[in-house]
Amino acid sequence: KWNCLRIIRKCKLMSGIMMQLLGSGAGGADLGWYTILGVPPGQEMNFCDLVIASDDTIICGGNADNAKLFLASFNTDGALQNTRYYYPASGHFRKDNGVGMDINSSDKISISFSDNSTSTRRGAAMVLNKDLTSYMSSNRILTTGNRTWGSPDHNFFKSGIADNNVFYWGGLWTDNNQNQFGAFQYDAANLSQGHRTYTGVPSTPYSFAWISNTRIAMGTNVDYSNSSGGQIIVIDSTDMVETSGANTDWAKTVDFNASGNSKLYIKDIRYDGTYLYSVSDGYDQNNTDDIGICKFTGSNGTLQWAKRYSIDTGTSKIGGLQITIDSSGNIFFVGESAFNSTDAIIFGKINSSGTAQFAHKIVPTSPYSRGSKVNNGTFKSGIACDSEGKVYIATTWNNDDPYGDGTTADFDRPVLMKLDPDGNTVGTFTGVTISIINIGEVSNAANVTNTSQEIDVYNQYESPNVITTATTTTAVGGSYALTSF
Repeated sequence: KWNCLRIIRKCKLMSGIMMQLLGSGAGGADLGWYTILGVPPGQEMNFCDLVIASDDTIICGGNADNAKLFLASFNTDGALQNTRYYYPASGHFRKDNGVGMDINSSDKISISFSDNSTSTRRGAAMVLNKDLTSYMSSNRILTTGNRTWGSPDHNFFKSGIADNNVFYWGGLWTDNNQNQFGAFQYDAANLSQGHRTYTGVPSTPYSFAWISNTRIAMGTNVDYSNSSGGQIIVIDSTDMVETSGANTDWAKTVDFNASGNSKLYIKDIRYDGTYLYSVSDGYDQNNTDDIGICKFTGSNGTLQWAKRYSIDTGTSKIGGLQITIDSSGNIFFVGESAFNSTDAIIFGKINSSGTAQFAHKIVPTSPYSRGSKVNNGTFKSGIACDSEGKVYIATTWNNDDPYGDGTTADFDRPVLMKLDPDGNTVGTFTGVTISIINIGEVSNAANVTNTSQEIDVYNQYESPNVITTATTTTAVGGSYALTSF
């Protein structure tokens, strides 16, 4: 057992950020911290994803007031470094379906989100520098055509950027009562034309991961009659400009429906330089508290292992799963669930061999809650590891008393957590309770096979729309020093 010394230190900056240290364990082990950004009463902000730069700067992305793209950066001690908004000259950027972020070796950040500058909800994307300024000229943002993106629930916008600054972004829309997915490829350095692709319908894309500067992996869920569950498809990015179908480099059908288990859908894929990983859950179509994880050799698709895990939520709901991989090949996941009407964040660890290490539920305490509004598919949480293996989660709480006078309301607040990777951040702390829940492997529940499925390419010469945006830098005032444990 860890004898938690509860050290609480509250520091308020001129910028309105509040930090609360979770405490330290026996022997002075660092159990982490969390921060809640203070925002003016009546305003809302959220975090949906994060990336970590080469110097361990943590960059979080989300939405402000359902109108602006909102970004904030922190150091590993939780000190706020910079914040910035981007917003169109007319219209607004909605919080629907959150944001998707990726970062390359030169610290260029791709981010995708929802643009409502017109009468329809469009997928949008841009590339940023580590200091949150725009890498693309004139604060350029690219958007898709005038289609309503973002249905069904938990279809989050995703983005991926290669080391040569070519990036992808994509999402799902409904057209003639059929779900279709699109992906844009764009060279941010040379501002060359992007190309849209579609795959067979109905389908739901959830992630992109670069294998190299020219090879892109897509995690999709294609409900063909001969397919069950998700597909991992790796193609050469130059195929995006061809007039015929994009030939697959390698592709796998990922079926976690074996032995009569409920169907799971791919939600995220990640590449660690050697292996490609996928994570699946069933929240879109099935009530299940199971998740599935696959590990492939990125160069040729050789399956290392595929396992299904059952997590004891008590509600049979886990959704919005995201993963990150540390330097030792450990897999950390974050998702959301509801525990007897108490919405919670799920956090867990699987080792490099696929053995479950732990699972935790994280529940904020009054006046904060995870909230049904956060848990209805609008948001997800992001997860990433720094160079020392510490784990960070960017998420959103609801503030049930935003005015501080007992008036009941429901406002989003962005949250960043730093957690111990060995699962020692457990206990009741000021503002949050973190508790252990059971996780176990489900036997004979995975079937991964080769597939020859091609991605059908249409309208590939349709350029993305280009809009320029205003940007506001919010100065960070004041400073503070953390007390060492």
